[in-house]
Amino acid sequence: MKCILLRDIEPLGHEGDVVEVRDGYARNFLIPRAVAVKASDGALRDLALRRSAIDKRRLQRRDAALAVADTVKGQPIVIRVMVGDRGRLHGRVTTTQLAHHLQEQLRITVDRRNLELREPIKAVGDYTITARLYTDVIVTIPVHVRPIGEEEAPAAEEAPEAVVPEPVVEAAPEPVAEDAAE
Repeated sequence: MKCILLRDIEPLGHEGDVVEVRDGYARNFLIPRAVAVKASDGALRDLALRRSAIDKRRLQRRDAALAVADTVKGQPIVIRVMVGDRGRLHGRVTTTQLAHHLQEQLRITVDRRNLELREPIKAVGDYTITARLYTDVIVTIPVHVRPIGEEEAPAAEEAPEAVVPEPVVEAAPEPVAEDAAE
């Protein structure tokens, strides 16, 4: 069955695309959820009228994603986790946690399904993740996984100055007055 997508659907296509899908998928999933409509003659004419608006929205979303990618690129996020012996995590860092920390620290909203891990994060260390902000806008973000309670080591240029103790000046002992009664 031919359908017109009303929203972007990752495996199928983008808003306004005419796609061929199985009848059951269209009738039972896409059309009831208002994600697509059947590609009738009237719907195709309506799509032709809306095409410029759809393309304009697509460009705006892409430009916004590029702007976010420029501001986020290379900025690390730090995740504090509970660890056991030998620096192993209790469980793993999930994409849901990563999405939460991206929102909290970098102020960007990324769906957890758009975050890709090269390997599962199961130990303390430094990792990189890729975030898909738009279909062709992908940014790499460093992730630093640290144990809870470990303080950040100060950078070399921010090293605290050596504390020099102040000299202690001792006062001369006061003469003791001798009793005249002796």
